[in-house]
Amino acid sequence: MSQDLRKLLGKERERKFNMKEGHEDRFMERLNESFPKQRTRIVPNWSIAAAIVVLLGIGFYFINDKESDKQVNTTVVSKEQNTKSQQGISLGDLSPDLKKLEHYYVANINLELSQLEISPENKVL
Repeated sequence: MSQDLRKLLGKERERKFNMKEGHEDRFMERLNESFPKQRTRIVPNWSIAAAIVVLLGIGFYFINDKESDKQVNTTVVSKEQNTKSQQGISLGDLSPDLKKLEHYYVANINLELSQLEISPENKVL
């Protein structure tokens, strides 16, 4: 029972096996049929899309951050009140809710006026 495996394997290597012609092609064809078909992806990987969204968000953050660092020239608009020229009733006199609304719009108008550059054309404003 003690046979030398080297001699036994050496004899097997010397032996030639003849396969039918086209055997490898038939084998590959059967192998491809047994595997499931791969679907083509229309939508790219979600990780790629998420990375792009994150990069765009970071880019917009830094762009807006640089714009907010700019110095803003502020112009203070003084409101001269003439009690003689004020006639009539304001919204604030009617109800507290309308008073809040009036203050909101007046503040927004004053903010927009403060951002105007002073020139001879808009000096009256």
